[in-house]
Amino acid sequence: MKTCTHFRAIKKGTPHILACDCQHDWKAKPIPSANTLSHLMILHLMILHLMILHLMILHLMILRMIKVRA
Repeated sequence: MKTCTHFRAIKKGTPHILACDCQHDWKAKPIPSANTLSHLMILHLMILHLMILHLMILHLMILRMIKVRA
């Protein structure tokens, strides 16, 4: 049964948080690292941004259609 104390020692000074979530130790529950959480947040924000842009474009198109008809 291994623990990842050596990973912790190596990656203390580095900006990214531990990549080791004890996959070899099945009894210990893997803790989601801040890296994966931030990646998910960035993806979520990007998707929201794209959705908002899409809605804005649709809105402009609809407005143009109304202007053309009137």
